[in-house]
Amino acid sequence: MAHKKAAGSTGLGRDSAGRRLGVKLSDGQYAKTGMTIVKQRGSKYRPGIAVRKAKDDSLFAAKNGFVKFTTRKFTKFTGILKDEKVVNIVPDFEGRVEPSKSTKVKTPLKKGNTAKTTIKKTKKRFNEARDSRKAARKGKKKTTNKKTDSKRVASKKTEAASKTTKK
Repeated sequence: MAHKKAAGSTGLGRDSAGRRLGVKLSDGQYAKTGMTIVKQRGSKYRPGIAVRKAKDDSLFAAKNGFVKFTTRKFTKFTGILKDEKVVNIVPDFEGRVEPSKSTKVKTPLKKGNTAKTTIKKTKKRFNEARDSRKAARKGKKKTTNKKTDSKRVASKKTEAASKTTKK
């Protein structure tokens, strides 16, 4: 006989990952064409002006504009009126303005420097560091002076000649 009672197995104990459903853009936020506004299963929210419904019932913007949530009464198939939430895209919303397309703003950093010049300097430093690392891997230092290069070549030739005479 067994000393311990056998443990039974269970058919439960599994769970799936969350589906990340819900409202993605809230009331008053700017939506570009194609942006998802609501991710849903079924029709908790209904599409309104300039909003379309996707295959998976999520709602997306058909035009650029601001998101506006409203409620309307809809007649169910039984004939009962029911309040439903409707998502619309409106061109202007409580005095808000469409975000500008040009975001190139020169911000002063240090004494006359702008963000653009700082980026150029950073790129230049990055390229110099990369070149020096490449040269170090090859075992040579990067030189631009032609006189020192010719002296180095001449000294290598004399070293090679002296090695051959020693043998």
